[in-house]
Amino acid sequence: MFREGTFDLLLLDLTLPGMSGLSVLRELRRSGYTIPALILTAKDSIEDRVLGLDSGADDYLVKPFAFPELLARIRSLFRRGHPTAAVPMHIADLYIELNGRSVI
Repeated sequence: MFREGTFDLLLLDLTLPGMSGLSVLRELRRSGYTIPALILTAKDSIEDRVLGLDSGADDYLVKPFAFPELLARIRSLFRRGHPTAAVPMHIADLYIELNGRSVI
């Protein structure tokens, strides 16, 4: 599904059915995708964080997290050379507008 669309950001949980999130991330990086990737996970050890970042994640956020922190981290990723940060994002039936700080 990822390869069929155009996305601005990858929010990735490490615990996925069938394939680990790290495997998904590594495969995307091997395939040349440079999309900013933010891992959201309950895995909170230093080893897990280092492994996630070394596997190609641009940031790593442990659950539970505060929504304002998630938005700040997304804005930070977009400041690193991804000018689409002001563009609203659609994820399934979720609409995220970063500048207005709203989710519908």
